[in-house]
Amino acid sequence: GYRAWFELLQREGVRVERFERRPAFLDGSVDVYILANETIGNAIANEQVDQAPDIFNDGDWFALANWVKAGGRLVWLSDGVAAPDYLNAPAVVKSGPANDEAVPVSPSDLASDVRSVSGSSALRIPFDSVGAPPIVADDTGAVVATYPLGKGSVTVVSDESLFENGRLARADNAILAYDLATAGL
Repeated sequence: GYRAWFELLQREGVRVERFERRPAFLDGSVDVYILANETIGNAIANEQVDQAPDIFNDGDWFALANWVKAGGRLVWLSDGVAAPDYLNAPAVVKSGPANDEAVPVSPSDLASDVRSVSGSSALRIPFDSVGAPPIVADDTGAVVATYPLGKGSVTVVSDESLFENGRLARADNAILAYDLATAGL
């Protein structure tokens, strides 16, 4: 889960709330939308309480892309599976080491005080992804990349583990979490 990230932002005075509606209900009152794809753990937990997993359909991706194009800022913790055409998302491939210790590779408000991050996913965004320059990377590809979409932007994080409750305090993961949620606000 990502409860520690939520609580970190609250503690730092950032107004945060869960958006539990479909993306069609996103509007100008939401500055940053952080999307974590359905994880195996969440799917199992939902199954145990007889709840269907909350997986985006084609209409959800379309609505989300329209919100971004109108000026929204999406931070997408990609699982490497979903690749909606509407977002012009770069490929996410399994090419990195089992433990990533990526570093900022270009100056950005999205990682302004980050020196390194510590994650456990081998997913990376290839350096040759057109239009998605790396912000945080290692020698195998980007862990964080960002690109414009219409009037808004999409920031793709290929390592979901960076912000999990048990990893948020490692390296500069918490600083990155804060910067991704607040840059430009």
